[in-house]
Amino acid sequence: MEVRWFHGSSRPIGEFDLCSGQSDDPDMMFFSASCNVARRYGRYVGALDLDTEKFPSISVEEWLSGKTPPAESFLIKGDPESFDFPVDTLVLREAPGALINPIRREDWSMYDDGRAIREPTSKRDREWQLFVDDVYAGDVAAWERDNTQAELSLDFG
Repeated sequence: MEVRWFHGSSRPIGEFDLCSGQSDDPDMMFFSASCNVARRYGRYVGALDLDTEKFPSISVEEWLSGKTPPAESFLIKGDPESFDFPVDTLVLREAPGALINPIRREDWSMYDDGRAIREPTSKRDREWQLFVDDVYAGDVAAWERDNTQAELSLDFG
């Protein structure tokens, strides 16, 4: 069964390109099951419809500890308590044999799943609590310190 996967990039998307944007590894291209999560990585979003049922999968913990499968491509199974990996992530190491179709900015709303499209900078932002719980182990004061410091550096360069 085909699943729609989304890739965010700072450059226009059209072809499979391992160098299309920032990644944790230069020989991998990342796709999220969430358009909103993909939007965190660039102003261009592309969609890929691909059957990934037989792809090997690993947990977020395995990914973060560097335990990747020897297979060419694989899935990182989403963890609802993770801000960075709340849904499944497809990791491709070779061309998928399918087109990556650009998603027009005016169509993004039809794929809006309620997830954050950036790291929260306000307690009113989407998934603020999830971000604080995951990244700051629930330490709101630490988030407030970091957020204040970021605002000060923006103000004073």
